[in-house]
Amino acid sequence: MIEIEVIKSSDLDFLGKWKFHKNSIYLGFPQADICYSPIALSYAFMIEILPQGLQVIPHPKLEFWLLNTKRSTQQRTVKLGDRIRVSDLEFKITDAKFEETATKKSVLDLKLKELVKNESDTLTLIGLINKKVKSSESTQ
Repeated sequence: MIEIEVIKSSDLDFLGKWKFHKNSIYLGFPQADICYSPIALSYAFMIEILPQGLQVIPHPKLEFWLLNTKRSTQQRTVKLGDRIRVSDLEFKITDAKFEETATKKSVLDLKLKELVKNESDTLTLIGLINKKVKSSESTQ
C-alpha cells in the first residue's frame, strides 16, 4: 500500500491524498496510476515498495527530478515524508506498507496440495484434462 499527498500541482484536482493498494505505482503516462498530463512520457517514473524500503525509479529519459529540493538523475531510496517533484507536480509519501502478493503458481500449488491431502476426485479430472491438453499440443 502506498499513500501520497500531492502538495503542488498546476491542476488543482490532483491536490490531496492518493492511496493505492499495491506495491508499486506509476506516474506520468497514459496507462499510469496517476496520469498527470503535464508529465510527458519521458518524465514517467515509478515508486516501489520493497521489503527493505521505498524506491523512486525515474524513466531513463527523465533529465532530473527533485528529492527534498535536491536534484537527482537516478534511482533513489526514499523514506516517508520525503518530497518528490517532477515537472510542476510535487508530493510526499505519507504512508507505505509492503504487502506480500501471492503469485498464480503459489495459489495453484497450495490448492493442489489440498486436493492431494484430501484425496479429492478432482485430481482424476485434472489428470484427464492434462492428458487432453498435452495430446492436442503434440498434434499441432
